[in-house]
Amino acid sequence: MRKSNQDSTKEALLTEIEELRARLEEAEQTLGAIRSGDVDALVVAGPQGDLVFSLTGAERTYRLIVETMNEAALTVDLKGNILFCNKRFSALVKRPMSEAIGQKVTAFVAPAQKSPLQKFLTDAKAGPVHRSLTLRAADGVAVSVQLAASPLVEGAITSICLVMSDLTELEAQADSIRVMHEYQQALEERTAELQASNALLSQSRLAALNVAEDAILARRQAEEAIAELQREAKERKRAEDSLRESDLRYRALFNNGLTGLAYCRVLLDEKGQPVDYSFLDINDTFVKLTGLKKETVLGHTAREIMPEIEESTFDLIGVHGKVALSGEEAVFDQYFEQSKRWYSVFVYSPEKGYFVSIFSDITERKQAEEQIKASLAEKEVMLREIHHRVKNNLQVISSLVSLQADTLTDQRMREEFNDVRDRVRSMALVHEKLYQTGDLAQLNFADYAASLLHSLWRSHGALAEKVRLDLAVAPLALPIEMAVPCGLILNELAGNSLKHAFPGDSSGEVTVELEHDPATGAACLRVRDNGVGLPAGLDWRQSSSLGLRLVQILAGQLNGTLETGTGPGAEFRVTFSLKGFQS
Repeated sequence: MRKSNQDSTKEALLTEIEELRARLEEAEQTLGAIRSGDVDALVVAGPQGDLVFSLTGAERTYRLIVETMNEAALTVDLKGNILFCNKRFSALVKRPMSEAIGQKVTAFVAPAQKSPLQKFLTDAKAGPVHRSLTLRAADGVAVSVQLAASPLVEGAITSICLVMSDLTELEAQADSIRVMHEYQQALEERTAELQASNALLSQSRLAALNVAEDAILARRQAEEAIAELQREAKERKRAEDSLRESDLRYRALFNNGLTGLAYCRVLLDEKGQPVDYSFLDINDTFVKLTGLKKETVLGHTAREIMPEIEESTFDLIGVHGKVALSGEEAVFDQYFEQSKRWYSVFVYSPEKGYFVSIFSDITERKQAEEQIKASLAEKEVMLREIHHRVKNNLQVISSLVSLQADTLTDQRMREEFNDVRDRVRSMALVHEKLYQTGDLAQLNFADYAASLLHSLWRSHGALAEKVRLDLAVAPLALPIEMAVPCGLILNELAGNSLKHAFPGDSSGEVTVELEHDPATGAACLRVRDNGVGLPAGLDWRQSSSLGLRLVQILAGQLNGTLETGTGPGAEFRVTFSLKGFQS
């Protein structure tokens, strides 16, 4: 009887061992299928019945593009609470993402814009909307953005996707890609742990064939392995759900951006040089901006879509290829023949051999620039004509004064009229030089001074024949509001030297200098002679001479100072500043 009971117990143990062997083999087959990717879902028995766990991964491409795009992105619930934001949004508001998530989105705008933003979010529940908005960063700086919003539909509307484009630049979202890579690495490490558990189960199964105690241990280990498998399947399902939610968010952000996006792969020849590129994906804004349909773009190359590339002087394929292969970003303007529009293009590479092209329509800006250029050209012609007419009118006045002087018998009155004539000529010469040169705003003072003084020497005839002129004028460009008073000062001081410094038949020299210190912006106009000098006891600041009074007035117009030298001869210096006037 005892032997019969032993036989029965042994037979029961063998039966249990065979059942355990079958369950272990089934677990090994399941793990192998999971590792090879031959199954899309897993059915596991649990306390509440069979559970189905999806093993399908998410789309990496769209996550990569959205996380590296140069736009601020976030999702909010229907009450305006931030559920998700990318680093670009955190950079715009100058707050950490940990502080931004969970906050009301209205907390990042000025008080006056909270009500419009709340209405904007309400309107976004019905469909995509756009508007301009000013964010308020943590340091109080206002950040102007263009805002796009659309509802995120998962059976029912549960949240709203927001895309904010800074009006100056676009930046990549590389940190989010790194986080997803680390998460994938963690999943791979967990799979390796499951493989180690499977090896342990195999060893336990062999031990169970020898003794009953080993069989019980193997059964326990098998149960633990199954429990671990169930837990791992639940974790993978949660990960898959999270990634699916991220894909929906990324796809919404990808398609609702304010700029066109194209994700492309560079095609190389046998020498490794870029010869074309193919379009892997484009967003809805790309379609709106170019007028091209997705089915005519996706899977096709740039040469197929844009035949004009062959005749264009701009190497579009070479530029995109360089970005994809070197990782260096590129920014340029491009005219698209098919849509007859201009686009501002920013290109970067998320991974070698691929690039993302982000562009916006700038046709209106280009047209405005052309209109401005045409208007400037028209105004330049008009201004040149004005200078020409002013010069002619001043020359007429100079000629009339000269004719009137010739009719006078009083030598003193004739000299006074000739002084007026010389002053008018100095002003007319400014407008003549401006008319003759390409720059209508500034005057080459060295060239002007030489012409003015040579004309002055000629007008004084025999009086100036024995007086030598020495010019040392720096080649400075002066605006007309400084050139005219400088020219009048030069005319007065040099004329005084000719008339008073060399009485009788004496000879001498007049030196004219203009020095400039680029470090301080200070300029000094100096006129000196080696003649008889100023009369003893003369208070030149209180002089009744019109010429000296005029020089003092003109120096004041330059915000400068007028000083005299100590001799021998006479010397006058006018010092003034060029800061704020130089180009």
